[in-house]
Amino acid sequence: MRKNKEPETSSLHLKLLFQPSATGIVGRSAYGTSSASDNNIIPQRKEKDMKKTINLLNEVVKMGFSREKALRDIDASLDEELTERKPLMEEEIPDQLYEDILFGFRCEAEEP
Repeated sequence: MRKNKEPETSSLHLKLLFQPSATGIVGRSAYGTSSASDNNIIPQRKEKDMKKTINLLNEVVKMGFSREKALRDIDASLDEELTERKPLMEEEIPDQLYEDILFGFRCEAEEP
């Protein structure tokens, strides 16, 4: 009986998955984990990259816009960018889109 030794096939498989190759690309496990060194090579979608549309609406209203105008303008922007829409309370949008729409409202608020 072998003690403290992994089977050779899985050991070799794991070594190939997690050892940097000559190209600098690091392998991934079946669970979607990655080493810190490959975060810039293979981007991963993270939950924090998405924001709720309702939060955007609330933020725009805090800037002084009416809820109706904010909702109308946000809806128009999202209709152009997204192919599928969800109800306002459930909808999540990419962080960059959230920031772009918010920037548009900031610019509009600064206009004389």
